[in-house]
Amino acid sequence: MDNKIQDAFSYVKADPALKEATKDFLATKRKGQSFFRARAVYRTFAAVCAMLLLAVGLAAGFALWSSKKRSLMERILGKVPVCAAILESLGMFRFTAALSTFLASGEMQDIAVAESVKMTSCRKVEEKVNRCVGRMSQGHGIAQAAYEVLYEGRDVHTVITNLMQRAKRSERDESYL
Repeated sequence: MDNKIQDAFSYVKADPALKEATKDFLATKRKGQSFFRARAVYRTFAAVCAMLLLAVGLAAGFALWSSKKRSLMERILGKVPVCAAILESLGMFRFTAALSTFLASGEMQDIAVAESVKMTSCRKVEEKVNRCVGRMSQGHGIAQAAYEVLYEGRDVHTVITNLMQRAKRSERDESYL
């Protein structure tokens, strides 16, 4: 009576080939599960390391940006193509905003350009503005010098069309605000 389960199943006999096939199946299944678990652990570890690296990079970048080593940070970011374009656009925006402020206050064009270049903090923009100043010193007006330096002889019609399209887009975007 004590061995009811054993007595009930004692008459059931499995074929030895079936036993071996079952053992092989279970062995491969167990190996596959540990393999996938190990891959999941490695992926998680890699993701955590990437997040920590990114956090340390952002913290170091913020510390350098807010300290007096901003030029070092701009040089480092300037080597990344996407960041270089963003920094140049930001520098051009700073220059344009400062120049329009100086000109609106009644400052002479030459002085306004010279004072505005100090606010760009972008070497590429400073080089372009200095080339504009050189063209202005040759007797060209600010518009002609800016066109020759900034647009480097591109077709006038194309440049004006692009600027008009940008203005329309910005007006449309502002109307949603």
